[in-house]
Amino acid sequence: MWRCEHKDYSCRARIHTDAITGDVLKNLSDHNQDSNAAKIEVVRTVTAVKRRADDTNEGTTQVINHTVQNLAQAVQGQLPSGHAMKKVVRRQRVRKQAPPPMAGRLQDLIIPPDSAYRLYKYQPGLFEPFLLAEHPGPDVILFGRNQNLDLLERSKRLYIDGTFRIAPRLFSQVLVLLAEEHGRVHPIIYGR
Repeated sequence: MWRCEHKDYSCRARIHTDAITGDVLKNLSDHNQDSNAAKIEVVRTVTAVKRRADDTNEGTTQVINHTVQNLAQAVQGQLPSGHAMKKVVRRQRVRKQAPPPMAGRLQDLIIPPDSAYRLYKYQPGLFEPFLLAEHPGPDVILFGRNQNLDLLERSKRLYIDGTFRIAPRLFSQVLVLLAEEHGRVHPIIYGR
């Protein structure tokens, strides 16, 4: 079913189409508004801003500026305010990085394939595995970066720290494996 965007104000037009063929099945009322090409371009631009927010590590303002720089003035005039566009970018990034829903049991925990918990974006468009091991049987989940595993291999001194206070509800403890290099201690693997 398709409705006019002005359905609450002046237009009660609706059309029912076949989902597979696209054929019109029912036409209720006549449409009495002209289309607005600039508004269509605004929707495309906001979608492009969301995609760029997902795909890059650029600052919020850079994402917006890069996306809107070549738009016609008619379109720029109909874009949401700068403050609203910044909120769009921030919300998109929060949504993308949100943790998976909390499961009742560890065996039911599902980490989505494109989640920031599985993949680490180290450059725009370049990812490496972040979820190193996942074994629900013995309740082990390990997170870390491949380059840090190289540091772990080179390190002559290792440290381990466990804490109960920050452990998520399904876990009893969080462990951190740290390695020393160049006189500094670096966290390498986080696990449960």
